[in-house]
Amino acid sequence: MILAYRERTEGAEHPATFTSRHDLAFGLAGMRDFPRARALYETTLEQRARILGADHPDTLMTCNALASVYEDSDSLDRAIELYEDTLSKRERVLGDLYPATIAVRNNLAGAYVAAGDQDRGTRLYETVLTQCRQALGDTHPYPLGARSNLAYAYRRGGELTRAADLLETLLSDSDQVLGALHPGTLDTRAGLARVHELSGDIEQAARMLTDLLPLYERVPGDAHPATVRARAALDRLRTAQP
Repeated sequence: MILAYRERTEGAEHPATFTSRHDLAFGLAGMRDFPRARALYETTLEQRARILGADHPDTLMTCNALASVYEDSDSLDRAIELYEDTLSKRERVLGDLYPATIAVRNNLAGAYVAAGDQDRGTRLYETVLTQCRQALGDTHPYPLGARSNLAYAYRRGGELTRAADLLETLLSDSDQVLGALHPGTLDTRAGLARVHELSGDIEQAARMLTDLLPLYERVPGDAHPATVRARAALDRLRTAQP
């Protein structure tokens, strides 16, 4: 185990050991082992803050990662508090338009939406999109993701027309930039189908999912969560049709 080796050869509080501990926590979070990931991130954060300083970029990276685990564990209040603190420090240390600053701003927007603070989340997503466009243009993969997030916030807030308009332009750009079979493009199609469903256009939503489902089955696979969700949504729509 790399972490055990680092602890034995470098010491428990060497920066290289911090990196190994952070990386292990990241892997555990990816496997949804949130309790162990949280414990490792909390230890790493305390040590990095004490040894490297509270404003060190590595410390702030762990802050952002720990906030993400809190969010995934449904501890939204703690996640928002840590995201807000991390954002404030990244703005001060790295600048408002630095990519890492924009990334945590995006994460904070998502946490606001998840917590039901729709207005703040949507406004922050709009800021993120504006900044991404300024820094990277409209068709870079990161602004494409920012547009998807904003469309989701519009949908959650009941602004279905704005969500549909944004997703339609996003789908066209994703087809050209990422390709028709890219997971992001497929997810945009699924999101647009969902907006049509919520708008009452059941037939259009069903047509889109009928075309989309074979692509999901082909690319991420038959048992992938996105495929399972698309199949369930299509079954629901077929049942709802006269």
